[in-house]
Amino acid sequence: MRLPSKSPRPSAPPPNPLPRFCLRLLAFCAVGFIAAVLAPPAWWEPLNAWTARLTGLLLEAAGLEVRVRGAALGIEGFHVRIIPECTPLYPFLLLVAFLLAYPAGIREKCLGLFLGAAFLAAANGLRLALLVLVGRRLPALFEYAHVYLGQVGMVLCVVGACAGWLRWVQGAGIGNGLRPGFFLRCAALSGVLFLLWALAGRTYIQGGDLLIGEVASWWGWRLVLPRERELYFHTFNIVTLTGLLLSAAPIGLGERLRRLAFGLGALAVLHLAVRVGNVFATGFEVESGLQLSLFAAVTAQYTVPLLVWFWIARRHSHTPA
Repeated sequence: MRLPSKSPRPSAPPPNPLPRFCLRLLAFCAVGFIAAVLAPPAWWEPLNAWTARLTGLLLEAAGLEVRVRGAALGIEGFHVRIIPECTPLYPFLLLVAFLLAYPAGIREKCLGLFLGAAFLAAANGLRLALLVLVGRRLPALFEYAHVYLGQVGMVLCVVGACAGWLRWVQGAGIGNGLRPGFFLRCAALSGVLFLLWALAGRTYIQGGDLLIGEVASWWGWRLVLPRERELYFHTFNIVTLTGLLLSAAPIGLGERLRRLAFGLGALAVLHLAVRVGNVFATGFEVESGLQLSLFAAVTAQYTVPLLVWFWIARRHSHTPA
């Protein structure tokens, strides 16, 4: 008499690789950004000057007379000075972190690094050339164009570089929802959100300052945080992140809200860190406060939106372990 064979035990579901990738990406970003923030400013002067020369060459190619001296750039009475945040330094570090964190071969990573760096350098040069033209012809719009192209434009360039590399490494399935239409939708929606946030940003900053002041009062400190700027550059990553989520392929409302809550919560914490760093730097003359502020700002500007984007991209593919 034959006994019935045992049915095979159901195999355990494969482990979710997303948390490991996110942790690796955060670690590599933290190392790169901290090194860049702590480095002496003189280290970045050659990069600043190179960026100014590239921008000058692009403007000269358009038939304009440009004067470049070191990191300073002038055109018809309008002058700017390039600082590390104006260079492709932080987008490049984010791209490096992404390539290091993602499981792929050395050849694929090296090629992605080379082509991605060239793309980001060219995109940043075009961004600066356009900003110089806006500053010369429409100076009242310069600050708005600077914030939009810096916050939304460069993040979309990094996302585009990563998406193109992923499609090459993993095939078309990795980003079916991230075709050119996605980036066009994101740019258009971000433009609308940008105008709305330009009106609401000061109220948001005021709420954060009230919280910081309340916590400071527990130690008997009375803080007065001035709000003199019309646009607070470090908060407009809220526009970038929301634009990425709204532009994504159809996602369930609950899932979309979870992603939005995660992203906005992380950004809120980082925005508070920016203001706290400014308080330590200006109120208590702690030089490291400026470094904390800059680190929190670039993390909010680049790392959080990229993580949310990858969360979206992964939905359309099988991410390798």
